[in-house]
Amino acid sequence: MKLKTAGLLALTVSTLTLIPAIASAGEVVWWTPNWGEARSKELAEKFQAANPGITIKMEVTTSDGLAQRVLTALQSGAAPDIIEVQHGWVNNYAQNGMVVPLDDVIQDKEDFNTAAINNVSWDGKLWAIPYRMETHGFIYNKGAFKAAGLDPEKAPETWDDLVAVATALSKDGKFGFAITGGGEVGNTIFRSLPLIWMNGGNIVSDDLTTAVVNSPEAVAAVKYY
Repeated sequence: MKLKTAGLLALTVSTLTLIPAIASAGEVVWWTPNWGEARSKELAEKFQAANPGITIKMEVTTSDGLAQRVLTALQSGAAPDIIEVQHGWVNNYAQNGMVVPLDDVIQDKEDFNTAAINNVSWDGKLWAIPYRMETHGFIYNKGAFKAAGLDPEKAPETWDDLVAVATALSKDGKFGFAITGGGEVGNTIFRSLPLIWMNGGNIVSDDLTTAVVNSPEAVAAVKYY
């Protein structure tokens, strides 16, 4: 795709539910992240009301060290029933036989975003349930646009437009544009990938056998980011 836009860049799975063992009755242990605790409690209460024979025991997790904690729990056989993890972790668990497929649990896959389902599928089977998603959007300050002599009703539509607008807005020690990223390597990769795809690049070949992140399209996109 050669078109470069500066609006909605991508829709990407951020976390998902992964089930190593599914209980039909009794207590179900759910590891849920601290930043989504309130929503998770709400969902647990609704589920328990609809399924009085099952009790959800929630354990709140933090991002620090979570990947290793999950891996250790799965390898030792001491994992909870439900875990929320990043989608990029799932295939490793599936390929090493640490989790069970969920095709019998989720029968109406068409209810989910196709890309989200594909991200957690391997060997023709579904290994996790897409649960949370993030959208990347562009927001701007109309007042700042007007003060800089820009049309407040016209948002930039191309990469070149964005550079021009950001340059016009950059003054008095203030940056005209800010991007999300940092925190951890995954955040930067997650947010720069849409630009690579928009520029016709990728990080691996379609058959997943060759790294292509050094292609001219990918390099140009990363430099722009």
